[in-house]
Amino acid sequence: MKIYELVYLISPELETEEAGELASEISAFLQKEGGSILKAENPSPRTLSYQIKAQGAAFQVNMEFTLDPEKLRVLEDKIRKNTKILRYMLIIKKPPRKEPTARKMRPVGAEKAETPNEVKNKKTEKKVELKDIEEKLEEILKE
Repeated sequence: MKIYELVYLISPELETEEAGELASEISAFLQKEGGSILKAENPSPRTLSYQIKAQGAAFQVNMEFTLDPEKLRVLEDKIRKNTKILRYMLIIKKPPRKEPTARKMRPVGAEKAETPNEVKNKKTEKKVELKDIEEKLEEILKE
């Protein structure tokens, strides 16, 4: 069984008690269909940022539940047919991601072992002096 989250808005034309009855009716329907409610909130009044079906306010209900995916269509049909519900959103709740662990760093000693070899290689290279450079420039310019 998957975990679902259902959020729906109930018309403000209903009283608070009637909105609570509607929410409990949907909860009872879920349990009747074999689902279990993990988390449910009572309807709370909200002011909407824009009007939905000519309503500027609504009662918002949030709930989490488990239900067989085959029976989910029946629940959606019941919500769609109810004219007291302005809008709903039903999503599959995914388990929280694990925090990424810090990557292991290489030991500092391994880096230091490579450094002295590089220094020795640099010392063995022949340094070019300014006098040699000037002589080569003069030869090139004479030609």
